[in-house]
Amino acid sequence: MLLPTTITPRHPCIPTKPAHLERKAEAAGRILRAISNPRRLILLHYMAEREMSVNQLAQAVGLSQSATSQHLSTLQKEELVARRRAGQTVYYSLASERVRKLLNSLLVMV
Repeated sequence: MLLPTTITPRHPCIPTKPAHLERKAEAAGRILRAISNPRRLILLHYMAEREMSVNQLAQAVGLSQSATSQHLSTLQKEELVARRRAGQTVYYSLASERVRKLLNSLLVMV
């Protein structure tokens, strides 16, 4: 894959070296794949409001607990959500303020 050798950054977080840009692009691609499913975006929306259990999230989006858990696993793998166990109940929330900003940016675009 050919990448530009120089980039004029608009933001200090944008890498200028091709190898670093490649790693950043791959990471961004993984995140975009994780949030490309509309149900996952809806799950993120609910978690942006408050921490919720798997059962609460499943009821909110109209999925089975198993399907919801699979979606949450995908989001957790990309570090978009955090989980907390209290006894037998697992609670999920957004992993960071950066995830909240990403979600807000996406919703503003449409």
